Amino acid sequence: MMATPPTPTVVVIGGGALSARATTAAHGATVIAADGGLDHAVAAGLHPSLLVGDLDSITEAGLSWAEAHEVAIQRHSPHKDLTDTELALDEASRRGDDGVLVLGGQGDRLDHLLGTIVALGRPSLARQRSVSA
Repeated sequence: MMATPPTPTVVVIGGGALSARATTAAHGATVIAADGGLDHAVAAGLHPSLLVGDLDSITEAGLSWAEAHEVAIQRHSPHKDLTDTELALDEASRRGDDGVLVLGGQGDRLDHLLGTIVALGRPSLARQRSVSA
């Protein structure tokens, strides 16, 4: 019998489409949206508490929604060295150590998928009980 994975403390929503699993997996967790991931989170009925990134992928409507719903926004320069997902994962690590789950991290481009895979190995995540995507 397989053990049930632990409930994550933080769910990071990337720029890819979300399945129904997203709403269930995010229940009771802190939700952080990485840039355009906010649009996907809102479409799935989630309410992120933080939006992180250079905000080059989020729609104007998504940004307006975040501002209207008082979502904390960490805006970064587009000339940053880290991806939006890496920034979100670093913030997730600061918010708990019971686990991080990345949803929608594949985006719609191969480079986004590869970036997410690499980001899951960030040293900042080493203290997490679990890290999954």
